[in-house]
Amino acid sequence: MPPIDQLAPFLFATLLFAVMPGPAILYMTAQTVAHGGRVGVMAALGIHIGCYAHILGAAIGLAAILTHLPGLYVAVNFPAPLT
Repeated sequence: MPPIDQLAPFLFATLLFAVMPGPAILYMTAQTVAHGGRVGVMAALGIHIGCYAHILGAAIGLAAILTHLPGLYVAVNFPAPLT
């Protein structure tokens, strides 16, 4: 485990990034403030559906890679030794 003088800045930066709003939150907030709650909900729905598209694309791509490279599947699926 790293010493506390190295771990403390890392934990602070991690906490800072965890609570910082991302572009999706800022976009939804801007749309809600500019156009009202209904448009804000539609913006949130659009971002949500877009996330599902990214997940589907990643799953299909990963499935294709692992299907064409069975050795990679074995390497990824092989359990790590307990040491």
